[in-house]
Amino acid sequence: MRAAGWRAPCSPLPAPVVSTYITGLARVAGNALPPAGTEVVLQRDLSDLYDPHALSVSTADGERLGRISPIHSRMLEPFVAAGYSARGWIEQGKGGSQLRISVALTREAGDA
Repeated sequence: MRAAGWRAPCSPLPAPVVSTYITGLARVAGNALPPAGTEVVLQRDLSDLYDPHALSVSTADGERLGRISPIHSRMLEPFVAAGYSARGWIEQGKGGSQLRISVALTREAGDA
């Protein structure tokens, strides 16, 4: 039995490989934070001159939310660079300016 208020991710995703916070959080659409359950996409952030492994976090609609911490981006970025898709969902807000996300890695069938 699920706790009251629990929401499944927007689309079926595999089990998460990491749970982390979004840093440098940007407000979206009307200065509000996305709710729990919102699907997010992680992509390489080649514009970051200081962190070659930087991964930005955006909503499925393409609105940029921020980045994940360097310790987690160093772990996930080699998989993204190798063609894996890094998607996840917002778990909860920590209050203030932090959102916790769960991230899963997938690879399309037939990709080598």
